Amino acid sequence: MVLFIGRCAWIRTEYGFESNDTPFGKVLAIAELVDCVEMSNERIAAWKDLYGDNEIAFGHFEPGRYAWILSNVRRIEPVPAKGRQQLWEWEK
Repeated sequence: MVLFIGRCAWIRTEYGFESNDTPFGKVLAIAELVDCVEMSNERIAAWKDLYGDNEIAFGHFEPGRYAWILSNVRRIEPVPAKGRQQLWEWEK
């Protein structure tokens, strides 16, 4: 979501984020990665039907890309962290 805050005004409006209170550079949740699936036109259409346009707008869904399937997602108090654009080990 943070990736799109600056580009999609409807996200800020819909979810009440202001640029000065968006928690950039912080871990907001932890989860278990249970699968990684390749996107196809059929899968994208099915997910759009299931989750709607707004949910699809949060990702970069196009054939050949991959999506992470998460479970046990738990929100935590924001904790400063330097992340990566990939899987990485977070050490508190």
